[in-house]
Amino acid sequence: MRLLNEGGWPILRLDRKQIELSRRIASRQIVAPMRQAWINSFREKLAEFTGSASHYWNMRQVMVGTLQLTDEEQIKLSHLEYEIELFINPNESAHTELAGGRGIQ
Repeated sequence: MRLLNEGGWPILRLDRKQIELSRRIASRQIVAPMRQAWINSFREKLAEFTGSASHYWNMRQVMVGTLQLTDEEQIKLSHLEYEIELFINPNESAHTELAGGRGIQ
């Protein structure tokens, strides 16, 4: 087995399986943190949306006696709703199920 070529340079032979395995490992190391960041952002938006909606619901019902939202409240909830919608992949059933259950479409 030769380890050097005619010019004295090392000969590197990598098996295709080894190259593919290295590529998959590198891909996972890149994708995993990005996926976790996506999950964290999605959770934050859902929490902000449900917290704001709950707050507005309780405040309006108890303090004002009506469920009519002010323009500012409606704009905030609509903004959050559309941000959440942008997180959802319409090609994944779990995403569309969540969207249907939350009233986001």
